[in-house]
Amino acid sequence: MEKLVLNFFGEEITIDTPKTLQNLKQEIASKFCFSPSDAAEILVSYFNDLKKIFIQTEQDFVEFVKKHIYKIDLDISQESQLYKNSMKQLEEENAQSKKSLEELMKKNLELEAKKKKFLEEKSKKLKELNDKITAINKQKFALMKETSIGKEKIVKEIITNQKKINELEKKLGIAPIKKEKPAKAHPKPKADKKKIQKIAKKVAKIVKKVEQKKKEEKKKEKKDEKKDEKGFFNIGEITQNITNKINDITKCVIDNANEITNKITGKIEIKDIKLKAAAPQKEEKKKIHQGIHCNGCGMNPIEGNRFKCAVCENFDYCEKCESLNKDSHLHPFIKIYSPETAPIKVKCDLK
Repeated sequence: MEKLVLNFFGEEITIDTPKTLQNLKQEIASKFCFSPSDAAEILVSYFNDLKKIFIQTEQDFVEFVKKHIYKIDLDISQESQLYKNSMKQLEEENAQSKKSLEELMKKNLELEAKKKKFLEEKSKKLKELNDKITAINKQKFALMKETSIGKEKIVKEIITNQKKINELEKKLGIAPIKKEKPAKAHPKPKADKKKIQKIAKKVAKIVKKVEQKKKEEKKKEKKDEKKDEKGFFNIGEITQNITNKINDITKCVIDNANEITNKITGKIEIKDIKLKAAAPQKEEKKKIHQGIHCNGCGMNPIEGNRFKCAVCENFDYCEKCESLNKDSHLHPFIKIYSPETAPIKVKCDLK
């Protein structure tokens, strides 16, 4: 069975070709949701050789089927009840929309009036505030002028009173009291390292002599003990005298050394009897990191301690640059004392 396309104002529905015009009207009613009476009033037409032909009778429908035309146009007659009802509905909708439009226009006019009133009130209040501000500014300037004039008068009175006081002091012969400046504290003498070293050497020599005397006295004690065994001397009295003499000598040496050092520094006190002269310290050779240069000052190779960045690749500092740039370069560093202990590769994960 051939197919037939129903076109109702651009809406197309395909159906099987009906056998009669009555069947076609029933299909139109079911597909486009019309009542049977409304479907009966629908105009059915088709185009043949650019001519519009209406199907009004069963014979017209049979001739249409013979021509094998697959499309039918549907239209509403102006005299039909469906057209009248739709026009009435449109008129009612237009009237309703017109009424709502009038209401909206009325509300718009009311809002415009409220807006105008609100703006007028606000402008009035702003004007009042501006008037108050101008009045306050005038009072402020007047007070400033009065205070400046009063200040000038007070300064003049102070100057005249001071002149009178000076004149009276001259007449009475009273000299003006001068404020005494606080006496400056005498700076403590700086310690001279060379002088201290010389004193330390002298004290060490004296202590050595005292120790030698102690050893000699011990040897004598041993000899005296042997003699005492034979009954020649009183060992107790001799040892007591020797110890008293040694104590007197050591005390005298310490007192003299303290007096000399206090004169130079004002701080140093010698408490240990067994002082030794400071031996010259040997300078340690700085380690040289061959092939490594400093990314701060450019030292190549780095001498002394090397600081390798644990995050940046091929980034090193010498001791001086590490202390200067520790706040700017915030990555952790590895301190390498000698090139023999340097790591080959470093991996560091930051938080």
